[in-house]
Amino acid sequence: MHVRQRDVRLAHEGVGVAYQRADRIALPRLARLTMLATTLVSSPIAPHRPSRRAAAVEADERLHALDVLRGLALVFMVLVHFHQLMRLESKGWRGLIGWVVWVGVEEKAWGTFALLFGAGFALLLRRLDARGARVEPILLRRLATLFVFGWAVESLIGFRILTTYAVCGLVLLAVRRWSTRTLQRMVVVAAMFPPTLNAVVGLLIHFTHNTFPLLRTWWWLVPDESLPLLLLGFLAVRLGVVEDPLRHERLIRRWMLFGLAAWAVSWLVLYHMPRPPEYLMGAFWAERTIIGLVKDQWLCFTYAGGALLLLAKRPALFEPMRPVAAAGRMALTNYVLQAVTIWYLAKPLGIKLHEATYVGGWLVFATVIVLFSNLWLARFRYGPLEWLWRMASYAKREPLRRGDDEGYQPFSRSAHLIVTPPAAGSALRDGL
Repeated sequence: MHVRQRDVRLAHEGVGVAYQRADRIALPRLARLTMLATTLVSSPIAPHRPSRRAAAVEADERLHALDVLRGLALVFMVLVHFHQLMRLESKGWRGLIGWVVWVGVEEKAWGTFALLFGAGFALLLRRLDARGARVEPILLRRLATLFVFGWAVESLIGFRILTTYAVCGLVLLAVRRWSTRTLQRMVVVAAMFPPTLNAVVGLLIHFTHNTFPLLRTWWWLVPDESLPLLLLGFLAVRLGVVEDPLRHERLIRRWMLFGLAAWAVSWLVLYHMPRPPEYLMGAFWAERTIIGLVKDQWLCFTYAGGALLLLAKRPALFEPMRPVAAAGRMALTNYVLQAVTIWYLAKPLGIKLHEATYVGGWLVFATVIVLFSNLWLARFRYGPLEWLWRMASYAKREPLRRGDDEGYQPFSRSAHLIVTPPAAGSALRDGL
């Protein structure tokens, strides 16, 4: 186990509470760097409109850049799971492979998924509102279904990120009409809350000798470090950053630089700070992240922003990225499939691989997922879990199989993206 991972685990044990070490992000009060101070909007994403039954979102309403980003995040999440579950430590240059995955990929793949979940939530919310739909019932059913999927996965293999997203999604639904400035403050508070609570509970346990069993039981309901990331993805859509990245290029570059700086400070400075006394171990994570405001996971801003700008400036890249975008369209199905498969290989079967070997296994497995996604979508409209999720959200039956005259077009309605790419920087179709 890596030293840093062991330290984080000891910090959590110091407060007697074990909460999910999933996606963590924060936003410092740096007005020069915040997207929230750069662009203002006059109204929230979802103003009230007359209610009527919503039509389901069609495939040709998608923002295809998000499909590509989801596909890339999924591919690297497969690498992370190989690294976490199947790794045998090696010495020499082979050991550097595991170090690079740990330092440069591990939490960043989680962070990118959280950003994209928040962005997808905002896009769906906006479309439902534009159609005059009753937003609350649709999204409550959607989040409840996601929670059921997550509960099943957690019961089977212990991965709880889907249930975390469902709980955090309820928060997004509740605050969707808040002003941009208020959401800006909420991002900071949400980032500071988990490490601060962890430190406070740790001190209470030390001085009162009480383990707070009720808090331990219901700790999973406390929004974790995923929440600020989801909020940032939500705000990126509200401010138009996702749909028109070249218009916001300076802002995106600042965030990329900010993420890189936070990553460097985390590893070069904070990582080498001395460990506190045992009775202060509950505050360990707060110390190592400056109360949740500086984290190495913020490098996901650099990755996501760079990919978004590259796709906007080089639209011809959509053509070679079509297979990866198909995997992104089936992100829920593919995430569950790869997580369960890798867990089964690593735990019940006990397969362990050295770094160079599991990187080869990652390339093969990721290729299989991409091929499977393209073959599936050539015959069906949605991935299996996406289809169930969709029917539960809209409370009506949806056709799964494509018609005889309906071929799979990864970038449908925007066919010029495939044949004749659009001008650099032009807005893509929004969608989830």
